[in-house]
Amino acid sequence: MSEQIKTLAKAIFDRGTPFLKINDIAKLNKRWCRNVKDGDSRRGPWMVAEYEILNSSAWAKLAPCIYMVKASDDGLRYVGVSKNRLKDRWRLSPAYDESLTVKLPDKQLFHSQCWKKMENELIESNNLTFEVRVLFSDNLSELYKQGVISLSCPLAIESLLRKHRCYDLNMAQSFLPWNSI
Repeated sequence: MSEQIKTLAKAIFDRGTPFLKINDIAKLNKRWCRNVKDGDSRRGPWMVAEYEILNSSAWAKLAPCIYMVKASDDGLRYVGVSKNRLKDRWRLSPAYDESLTVKLPDKQLFHSQCWKKMENELIESNNLTFEVRVLFSDNLSELYKQGVISLSCPLAIESLLRKHRCYDLNMAQSFLPWNSI
């Protein structure tokens, strides 16, 4: 793994706006499901997250952005991009019981690519937390002008970081281990 790519990823994360912190997954709670077609991987059942919205205006902002997930062990886990807003990627979904017959009173936090992997890590290590940060396209343009990064488009940066991901048997040492192959 190129140290240059790791340095770039760290610079992007460090300059990002924290907007979400996931403190735990409630392991003993009943699981919930999304009301989607049978066989849809987003259906679940999922565990309930204990989380904090750190910046609701960033979460709701309508603008292209890149976002990154970092664990409290300092390892980056995921890089993603949204062409619209974070609320579309890190959504509060209507929740149902596993039979999909009873709508639950509270919407549940969900991210289709990260959720299963996050659940698995939190089951293994109950002292991990995850922070999600965002850089909007205007912030990326500023970093580009400053010479910190060589690209100014969120999609291009996400693509670059994903291209240079590596997989390691030790998850804590892997670079972006939650990004799909």
